[in-house]
Amino acid sequence: MAKDKALLRKLRITHVLNTAMGDALGRVKTNEHFYKSTGIKFYGIDVNDSDNEKINEYFAETSDFIDKALSSGGKVCLV
Repeated sequence: MAKDKALLRKLRITHVLNTAMGDALGRVKTNEHFYKSTGIKFYGIDVNDSDNEKINEYFAETSDFIDKALSSGGKVCLV
């Protein structure tokens, strides 16, 4: 869904948070440039889906991104 810009516009998505960034299998290859023509704000992090990943390092940044989106009346797509 995060790569379907027409659907994102239809759903009035204003922000995309991608926690599966990257080129590897199972990742979603998007970035700020990908959404530039849509006006969608993007935030991405490259983390692995593993027990060893320290995802807590990203909690403050990602929650701030979501909070700013919602408090400004936006809608967030989480990947």
